[in-house]
Amino acid sequence: MARFLPALGPLIGKLGGTVFQRSRAGYTARAYVRGVDPRTPAQAWSRSRLSAAARNWHALTDAEKAAWDTYAATFYAPRDGRDPAVSYTGQQAYVGARYSAICAINTAATIVMVTDPPGASVVLGTQSVPTNAPAHPYEAAWIIDGIARSLQLRSAVINSPLMVTLEIGWDGSITAANAPLTADPLTGEFTALHVLVSLQSPQVHGWQPRRRSIALVTCPPITAITNWTPADHITLQLTASGSAYDRISQIPLFAGAWRITCVAVSSISAQLRIIGELAVQI
Repeated sequence: MARFLPALGPLIGKLGGTVFQRSRAGYTARAYVRGVDPRTPAQAWSRSRLSAAARNWHALTDAEKAAWDTYAATFYAPRDGRDPAVSYTGQQAYVGARYSAICAINTAATIVMVTDPPGASVVLGTQSVPTNAPAHPYEAAWIIDGIARSLQLRSAVINSPLMVTLEIGWDGSITAANAPLTADPLTGEFTALHVLVSLQSPQVHGWQPRRRSIALVTCPPITAITNWTPADHITLQLTASGSAYDRISQIPLFAGAWRITCVAVSSISAQLRIIGELAVQI
């Protein structure tokens, strides 16, 4: 990169194969370099869903946009939690909720089995893509023998690239004599369980360390649990669809330390709550 003093005033922009710009060092010139876009299956998958999520924002009425603005200013929270230093917009909340819902739909498990308690099974519902802003915050809770208790990821095992086993409990580790009631107490929505896999060690990206994660599989919203026997947890075995392989192959599951993040997703408004992050060995 060369530093120069423009004789005829500031020169900023691209000219031929050279880019002129102003930096802390003054006016500089550098060779134009085309950005690298590897267009991996995971990138294409994410971009298509982000485009679908952002669609129709401008078609909303002023009242609908105002409702999203109110939600964004009060109890909206991205996946990693609400940052008090950030002023979220209604459009961010709208796109974020719809993107989360679309991801949950497109990673829905083809098979969901209950391996514990023995004989129990789950009734599954469908995930909605929201249009209207939620009126109440989502707690990611079930009713356990009459008391609302927050869901917790107790353990996780990656059985194979397309199969994950999750042990889901609740705060207090109370044994449920009766089948948990799975409607969230405040919203009345049901809970989907979205599973992400990432490297155990954070990777530096921009100004902060982040984990590059891949959506692995989602248990669709659980609307009921049947044939219950007293237990303090439920163990679910989730089998991902074959189309998940292209995404997963972007982070090959070689032997070593990995991290599973389990995100509860509400079935109508697609609000998010992380219910656990665990290190796993493959």
